[in-house]
Amino acid sequence: MATCASQQMYSLQAIRDLDVMVDWQNLAPGTHTQRISFVLPSGDLYTAYERSFAVADGATGATTTQTLPVVGTWIARRRLTGTWNLTLELDGVSVATQAFEVAP
Repeated sequence: MATCASQQMYSLQAIRDLDVMVDWQNLAPGTHTQRISFVLPSGDLYTAYERSFAVADGATGATTTQTLPVVGTWIARRRLTGTWNLTLELDGVSVATQAFEVAP
């Protein structure tokens, strides 16, 4: 349903924001709700973003982008490094999980 192809490691020294682009495919026309959750290495939720998007009649998918700010946030200030997890939900159903590394 969603494709997950991306970089697996990010450096706090080199990244300003983390942009997550989701390419939704084979969706029914209408309004859908996406939720992207960022989970800390400790397993605690850092933040989640929820948004609605529309798929037009005749279309089979949509692309969404969500930005997680890094510079000037707790991530950079507290050096929240390690293996994070991103979880992706569509219309309340979990569809993907992806791990990524945040290095000092």
